[in-house]
Amino acid sequence: MNIRKYYCVLAVTLLAFIQGCASPKYETFYDFQPPQTSEGRACIFQCENTKMQCEQLDQMRIANCGDRADIDFQRCTDRAKAEYDRCKASGKQYCAEARCEKTTCSSSGQCDTQYQRCYTTCGGKVTSETRCVANCEK
Repeated sequence: MNIRKYYCVLAVTLLAFIQGCASPKYETFYDFQPPQTSEGRACIFQCENTKMQCEQLDQMRIANCGDRADIDFQRCTDRAKAEYDRCKASGKQYCAEARCEKTTCSSSGQCDTQYQRCYTTCGGKVTSETRCVANCEK
């Protein structure tokens, strides 16, 4: 067996093994039952407005975080390169460039929780069900 074919067989075998060992993935699904009264439904409208404002603020926070992460990452890589260049220039035999990692920014997820709390306060009912969506046992 030539080396190329060997690596192909090895890659396919590893991929099958990894997929076979993948743990199930679950998601939670929500069902919203509106309140019976017109006052309750008007209250839900306010919940929706509050949720929309929360999501807009969350998106702004994520964007600001991303901007800061870009700046911090660039500073780190500039500093790492400068330190590496100084090390090389000093004649040292072993110089390693520091590794920089970029901060990841994500949603806090609080908007949905606040909306559900508001929804139930208005007289609505929120039920949830967690289901397997990937790599489920048959």
